[in-house]
Amino acid sequence: MTSSPIQTPKYLKLFVGLVLVNYFLSICFILIAASNNNELGKEEDNGLGWNVFKERVKRGEETGWPISPEIIIVILVVLLALCFVLFCYYCSNYNLQKTVNSLQKAELDSTNRLLRERNAMILTMIKEEMAEREKKKRKAKEEEDEVYKVKEDKDKDDKSKEDKNKEGKDNSRMAFI
Repeated sequence: MTSSPIQTPKYLKLFVGLVLVNYFLSICFILIAASNNNELGKEEDNGLGWNVFKERVKRGEETGWPISPEIIIVILVVLLALCFVLFCYYCSNYNLQKTVNSLQKAELDSTNRLLRERNAMILTMIKEEMAEREKKKRKAKEEEDEVYKVKEDKDKDDKSKEDKNKEGKDNSRMAFI
């Protein structure tokens, strides 16, 4: 796995996404509270609910939340804890998968090393057998050559004897004539 200096793990992206969802939900709770407050005092704010809500919060007036702020804070804390638990789960799962991958890679490397050694042994054995066969072929060829040379020598001796006999016969004829 190649790593660049700016590469971010996908679990960090997931964690950032969960935190953003958490804050989005908190904004939704605030908007729900503002809309409920707007419905209660509709004739008072003339359709400017959000602005009126912000002004009331600034002044510290009773805003008439449909859900108490403590409950919203508890919900946000629970959501944040859930995000943290999910982040820890994915980080541990990521580390576990990384460890398993490294172990598999180490096992694969050792297996490849053993296979290379075994192939090298087999190749040396094959080369030795081929060398032995070649030696046997050479020896057999040398023996054939020796037998052939012996036959050639005999043939040469026979020819030379025949030539001498022919010459001797020719000489004797000449002498006879």
